[in-house]
Amino acid sequence: MSDKTTVPDLNSLPGLKLRKARTDLSISIEEVSTSLGLTERSLKALEADDYDKLPSPVYIRGYIRRYCALLNINDASVLQDFELLIEGDEQQSKEQHQTPLLVNPQIRLAILCGVVLILLISAVAALAGETDEYYRTPAVISDTTPGAD
Repeated sequence: MSDKTTVPDLNSLPGLKLRKARTDLSISIEEVSTSLGLTERSLKALEADDYDKLPSPVYIRGYIRRYCALLNINDASVLQDFELLIEGDEQQSKEQHQTPLLVNPQIRLAILCGVVLILLISAVAALAGETDEYYRTPAVISDTTPGAD
């Protein structure tokens, strides 16, 4: 399995596009914050493409649309770049989490030992129960004596 890490093109980062458009129009982050009703922290995270500090992608798409409308830029390319970036992150995350636990020999051995231990305890408990039952059952004494008929 090859470990390929794709480095996104800096010109295709959605946050960078938004920041460049904002600075080209000489609009401060405070003005954008007031106009969009978002915190400066959220806007800075959006412009830095730091989506872990923002809510789910559904909200981020809305932020991008509103931000693009405020800056009078087409949101299609920014949203497309966002989708590509998110898709790449999700694919990378899936690949990292798809390693099965049973691949690790130490985990397999631990599971096997646990199963054997449970079976051994069950067998001992079953045998102890049968032996205990044998000694608890009183002997049945017959009232008839042999040859008394």
